[in-house]
This record gives sequence, C-alpha cells and structure tokens, in this order.
Amino acid sequence: MSLPVAILMQIAVSVQVADTIPARTPVSVVIRATAPGNTAPRLSTPTVNGAAMQLVTDVTRLGGGFGQAIATREIRYTLRASSTGTLTIAPVIASLGTQQVVSPVKTVFVQPPPTNAVPAIVMRAPVSHAAVVNFHALVTPDTVWAGEQVTLQVGVFIDDELRSRLQRNPEYVAPQVDGAVAYDLPVANDALPTRNVEGARYRPFVFARALFPLRAGQLAVPPARLSYTLGSAGTIFGRQERQTSSTTADTVVVRELPAAGRPASFAGAVGVYVMSATVEKTTGRVGDAVQLTVKLQGAGNVKLLPAPLIDIPSVTSSAAGESIVVDSSDLLVRGSKTFRFLLTPKKDGELPLGVLKYAFFNPVRGVYEEAVAPLGALRVAPGTAVADDSAEVRTPALPLQSWSVESATDVTEAWWFRGVFLALGIPWLALVARRLWRRLPTREPRERRRSRRGAGPRVIGDPASVRRTFIHGLTPVVALRSDQPFTPADIVHRLRRAGVTSSVAEAAGALLTRLDLLTFGNADMADERALGTLATECDEVIAQLHGELSSRTRQRLQAAARSVLLVLAAQLVLSVVSMAQPASFAAGADAYARRQFTQAAIDFAAAAAESPHSATAWSNLGNAHWMRADTAGAILAWQRSVRLLPRRNPAARHLSDVQPVSDVRTAILPLSADEAWLMLLGVSLVLSVSGAAWRWTQRRISNTALFLATLLVAACAAVSVFAQRSALADGMVVVRRDVPLRTEPALASEAAARARAGEVALLQEARGTWRLVRVPSGRSGWVEAEAIRSLALADGRDVALAESRFAADSTAP
Repeated sequence: MSLPVAILMQIAVSVQVADTIPARTPVSVVIRATAPGNTAPRLSTPTVNGAAMQLVTDVTRLGGGFGQAIATREIRYTLRASSTGTLTIAPVIASLGTQQVVSPVKTVFVQPPPTNAVPAIVMRAPVSHAAVVNFHALVTPDTVWAGEQVTLQVGVFIDDELRSRLQRNPEYVAPQVDGAVAYDLPVANDALPTRNVEGARYRPFVFARALFPLRAGQLAVPPARLSYTLGSAGTIFGRQERQTSSTTADTVVVRELPAAGRPASFAGAVGVYVMSATVEKTTGRVGDAVQLTVKLQGAGNVKLLPAPLIDIPSVTSSAAGESIVVDSSDLLVRGSKTFRFLLTPKKDGELPLGVLKYAFFNPVRGVYEEAVAPLGALRVAPGTAVADDSAEVRTPALPLQSWSVESATDVTEAWWFRGVFLALGIPWLALVARRLWRRLPTREPRERRRSRRGAGPRVIGDPASVRRTFIHGLTPVVALRSDQPFTPADIVHRLRRAGVTSSVAEAAGALLTRLDLLTFGNADMADERALGTLATECDEVIAQLHGELSSRTRQRLQAAARSVLLVLAAQLVLSVVSMAQPASFAAGADAYARRQFTQAAIDFAAAAAESPHSATAWSNLGNAHWMRADTAGAILAWQRSVRLLPRRNPAARHLSDVQPVSDVRTAILPLSADEAWLMLLGVSLVLSVSGAAWRWTQRRISNTALFLATLLVAACAAVSVFAQRSALADGMVVVRRDVPLRTEPALASEAAARARAGEVALLQEARGTWRLVRVPSGRSGWVEAEAIRSLALADGRDVALAESRFAADSTAP
C-alpha cells in the first residue's frame, strides 16, 4: 500500500493509496514528508491522468525525540477515477532548501463500480426548477419472472435554495408492497454526483429497496411519501409550512415460471447460483453419522432457497441446520445459504454417494438450470447397526381383513328415524288431549244414543229432510262445509276428483237436482211412499259411492305396496351388488401373500376406488403401504378406515402406534355416526315416554330432573355431532410428503416451517393449486395441493385413485 523512499538521509516522502479502487468512487490519497528540524519540506501537487484530485487537508506537525526535532507535513487528497483501467500517479517532489526527494511512480488499478455507486434514478429522474421538491420513483425492470428481483429506487433532489428553507429533516415513508419480499439496500448518498439544472445544483438522496415477487400477475407498487417543513429563507423563525409530496404508483408484470423444461427436482429456487458440497470425511461406520455440507452461492433471494433433496441409496439423511449470509451492499442482492445434513450409512462397504443436483430457474436466460456437485464415495466399516436390505423378509406382514362395506346411507335420513323422532311428542300430546277432554261439556252416553237411533223406523217428513240426509252422506266424500255454497255441477266435479266413475257421479248430481226442485221449487210431493222411494234411492247412491271409493283405495294401496316392494327389491339388489367383493381386492390379497406389497397397494387402492365406504379395503391398503415403508400412505389409509369403522377395527391400533392423538379437532371418536344418533334417539325416547307416564299419574316432575334430562340429551346430541364430524372429516387432510409451509401461495415465498409426512392438518383456504393448512401443533402455511390428501368422506374415490397412481409411479424405472 505504501513505500517510504529516502533519497537523502535527512528527508523522506511517501504516497499512500490503495492498489485497486472502484471507478466513480472517492478514494483517499495521503502524501507524507518528514525532515529533521523545525521546518517541514515543501510538496509538489500530484498529477493523475484520467482522474480528479481534490485537496482535503494540509497539516504540518512538529515532534521528535532523544533531543532531535522532526517536522512532518501531511496532505490528503480525494481521488475519483472516471472509468476503469490503470491510473498512474506522477512522482511527488519533496524539497527543503537545496535538498529534494522524489517519490516513485504509483500505479493504481481501477475496477468497475458497484451497481449502487450511482443509482439509475440519479440521472434518469426528471428534475425541474419549477417544482418545490423533486421527488420521483423508479422501478426496474418493469417485467420479471416470479421470484426475480425488482429494484425500487426513490430519489429526493434538493437544491441550495430548498436546503436553506427546510426547517428539519424530511420524513420519508417507504411504500408497502403486498405479495413481495422486501430488502432495504444501502446507498452511499454522500458519494452521489450532483446534477446542474437551469443553473441550480441539485443534490440527490436515494432510497433503494429490493423486491422479490412471490406470484405471477400484476405487482402493484404504491406511491412513496415525503413530508417536509418549509420556512422563510435564511431564518428559522416565522411562518412554517408542512407539505407532503408523493411519487406516482407503478406496476410490474410478473410472469409465471414456465412449465416446459422444469426439472423434477425444482423446488422454487430463482436466481443464478453455484453449488459446492463437502463430505466431512470419506470413511465411517455403519450407524455413525457423517456430516454433509452443501453451500449455494449467487445472486437472488438466498433466504428463501429450499433445501436440496438428498436421496442416496443405503444412506439415511437428516437435516442438521442451515445458515444464511446476505450481501445487500450492492443493488443486486446476493449471498449464500449453507445446508448441513447428517448421512448415516446402513450397510458397510464402498458406498458411492453419487452426484448432488440442485435445480433453479435462471431469470437472466429464462431457462431452468441444474447446479451439480459430486459427493464422491464413502468407505463404511461394519458397525453396531444392521443393514436393512433384508428387513422386508424378516418383518412379519400385518394381517389382512376380510371384505366388508359400511353403509353409505345416513341413519338420520331414514324415514323410520324421522318418524320416531316426530313420535316423541305423542305421549305429551296425549296428556294435553286428556286435559282438554276433561274440560269439554258432558255428552249423552253412547248407549242412549244407540237405543234412541234404533227405537223405530226412520220418519221422513218432507223433501228437505231427505236432501239434508243425502248431503250429509256426500259431505265426507266431497269435503263440503256448512258455510260454503255449491251447485250440483260442483258436486259432480268433486266426486270425479275423488275417484268416482262418471256414471255414478252424474247419477248423484241428477238426484241432487231433483231434491233441489222438490225442496226449493213449486213441485208438491205429499206422497210418503214417493218420499220413501226417493230416500231409498239416496241411500243406494251413497252406498255405491262409498263402495267405489273403497275399491279405488284398495287399488291404490295395492299399487303403493307393489311400488314399495319393487323399491325394496331394487335396493336389496343394489346393496348385494355394492357389497360384492371386487376382483381387485382378491388380487391385492394374493399379491400381499406373495409379499409384493407395491402391487398389493395398487390393487387395494383400486378396490377402495370401487367401494370408497369399505373400511377393510382402506385398512388393507394401509397395511400394504406400511410394509413398503410408506408411513404417510399407511396413516392416510388407516385414518380413512378408522373413520368409517371406529370400533372393532385393527387399523385403530396400528394408527395409535404411529400417530398418537395430538389435537381434539382431528381426533377420531370411537363411535360411528349412526350409533351416536341411535343413542340420542333411544335416550330421547326413554325420557319422553317415562316423563309422560310419570305425569299421567298426576305426579309433578322436579326441576332437577328436568335439568338432568336436558343435560343428558344435550350431551348425547354433542356426541352425535362430534361423531358425524369425525366420520365426514370435512376440511381434514393428511400431508403426503415432507413439504415447507410457505408464507405465500408461491414457490418463491419464504418457508416459515415444515410439515412432516403423515401429519393430519386442517384445510383453511384454497387458492388455485395451493392450499392453506394448519398443523395442530400451531404451524401453518401454504402447500401445493398434490402434497396433501383429503380425508373427507366425499373425496374417497379421488383419494383412492391418487394413491393407486402414486404406488404405480413408485415402481416406474
């Protein structure tokens, strides 16, 4: 950095400057000369081609020791190179009297300036002398990929006149951008060049922020605000004005990452990265962990980089922590993220670790790329752990269940269930009717009425009495009211609607017409024999009407009975067909017996797709998944099986061993929904009948008994509702694989936590192909829809088909 040169023993001179400097950035240059005595040497002004030198300080100091005085002169300059290349600082001459010393030539290399040395807004913002405050924002670029950096630059340009009027420092309020991760970027405002506009010199103050959009669409950038207080120039007293200025709002077009060419290992990394991987050591023992360190370095949002997928045969990998270093000193955010994993070998020998690949999207080129890092090999010595290659042979297979299908109907929708519930009030209606009956006036005894009616033959006095008797016989058929006027045509119409034949209805209408003429007309019929014949004819018509209606009712009842029998027969046939064991279930049992667990999982999933309400198909599917070391698939299938058949189900024991209950919202009630509703019905029926019988004996029911009965019914109702919710499982999902819980529905968003495979979560919101889930332990975030499986009873067939495809894909080469 510096080299003192002494031409004479009495005078020394040195030039101190960095060997490498950035362009357009001020750099300090120190020239120092010493001489014995009390007089400091004179120094010539250094010259530099292609750069500007500006004097900062010129200081002379006197000192010394051991009885000898020494004078030192130190001059500081500011050097600013205008472009990249090589600078040559001419020799500096130090003279004292007749003595002179010349410093050597100094060569300085100039590198390109950092991007934040001069932000683009400094030169591109429109600055006008007519504006009180020039306050502008610049968003670059205007079109990016999801996860690519957008730089927001906000500049304030203040001239000398405005600076003299400012009463205090302006207050800057940065815009809050939704849907993007933001990082504040430092800007060296003291080193920014000034702008001369219309004879005035404007000094810029720039605020910069890096934005990383999380999803495709329009990214809205709200206006930034600046508050400042102005007063009279040259004084701080007098009237003050507080004003506010805002920038214009802007938008950025965010494109969705292309689907073409997307590698299978891509997990959402966007940027330009290089990867290095280091294995702690090349030797180890079976069961002893070896640390693997993976470092990703480059430009991009390194905080949100997902962990690489470690899949090495015969090696178990587990995460051991991560660290992040972000370099935001430049306008382009860059840094590194280091992941640490523990590799545990499961067998001895020479284990090739293969090559680690990390896929990312390069926004500069617009293509997907893969960073590759070889891992080498690991020489493993025998240890205490046992290799698991033969674990499948040694582990006994879980027993299968025979075929059965649970009822797909809800007992609460059955007619008899609703009828019994409605009949709960009959005993209490009987009590009310009994009380009202006792309040009615007494009537003539039935025996007296019968004796009076059978005392002698019917006396027919006039045609009006015959008409009244005929209408009284028609009233039950045609539903006549005493205050409702009618005509014979109305009677005929009502009889036809009641189901009487046309001939009988017309005969009744003609007979009524004759009776009307005799009763209300001028016709005179005093002959009792004629009146008796007419009354007999009326009785015959009434009897014929009742006979036809009885036969028609019998026909309708017979038709209804035949329809009911046909419906019951059809339901019986459908139930037999639905409960028949599908061929895929038998094929799955055969493959399971041959220990072909993957094929068994495919067959049992097909059987579950054909009969989603078969608890045994789901239970056997869970057993097959468990034997093929797919714990998440086993938990999913056992969950569905136990929710269909909560009691007497071996899957409940398997599920409790691998997934203990952690939250009451996802717990399985050991009672089916039908059993719970029947329990509620039985308790309500017993309480209703017993309470009515108690009141029938004129005994009073105490308030305590009423309260306990109400509490018992409410408890049974709560159990029924909870059992129904447990069986339907609406809004419950199972995490199918380990996934990050992201803060936004986008691959580029930050992962706040992780959800483990097999965890039961609650679905809260759906947005496109993303789902917001909450794990009972308190973690929540967005996951892709394909990473979870629904537990809802209505989604059984779709889940079974997805499991069949998943098992089939696992066997693909």
